[in-house]
Amino acid sequence: MVRWTERSHNGRTILWWCGWHVEAKFSSSSHF
Repeated sequence: MVRWTERSHNGRTILWWCGWHVEAKFSSSSHF
């Protein structure tokens, strides 16, 4: 159960990190 929770947490963090970078790319490109 602990391993599953860690894996799920890591997956969410990666998705959030990727989404944040994509959003930053779009916002920076739109600003420029």
